[in-house]
Amino acid sequence: MRWFSTFINDLELSELVLTGRRFTWSNRREHPTLERLDRVLVTSDWLVMEYVDIWEKTQGITLSDQPDSFIWRWSPDRCYSSSSAYAACFQGSIRLAGATLIWRAKVPPKDSETMNHLLLYCPYTKELWFRLLNPVGLGNLVPTDQLLFVDWWTRLRKSVAKDLRKGVDAFVLLTAWVIWKERNQRTFRRTSSSIEELLSKFRVEAESWALAGYAELGRLTVPSHSRWWSS
Repeated sequence: MRWFSTFINDLELSELVLTGRRFTWSNRREHPTLERLDRVLVTSDWLVMEYVDIWEKTQGITLSDQPDSFIWRWSPDRCYSSSSAYAACFQGSIRLAGATLIWRAKVPPKDSETMNHLLLYCPYTKELWFRLLNPVGLGNLVPTDQLLFVDWWTRLRKSVAKDLRKGVDAFVLLTAWVIWKERNQRTFRRTSSSIEELLSKFRVEAESWALAGYAELGRLTVPSHSRWWSS
């Protein structure tokens, strides 16, 4: 290491003082080993430039005996508000021409898409539930009245034997997952699947879930003992 020391001396490098702590590395044990492995060496020219830079930046600052305080820079009164915080998120953004006109345009309101409607009461969704529940003798439990999703789920699982309820839970979650992916496909990719295509996707997902350990899915059977995801 003598050559390295010689190198540092020849360049007249100085080490920056470590502040706030004594060490830079720990082995993170209960009784840790602490070392200072990282060091920063700079030239005298760099130190002078840093000093001059700090000097220039502090020329306009006048110190007083008043205690320091926090000031919110994003509002005229220097006080925080949620509206000013929201506006600060758009600092530097480019305004879209016509955006204000579109936002203020008077058009018929669009019906809100609730989770209950998406997962239970949309005609497309109801047909999917019927095509899945009817083969296992649960077609009468296809959602018809305006129950919350969790209430309908509870009713469904109470209609089967206790040893099948884990399978029903997995079945409901899987179906909801398939519906949600279809919704995203229509929203972001502008493509849609027919009921037959969605049933096919459901079968593929069900097989994957079963292989991944959701064996309870296979316990939901029709009288002929064929699984409900079989074609």
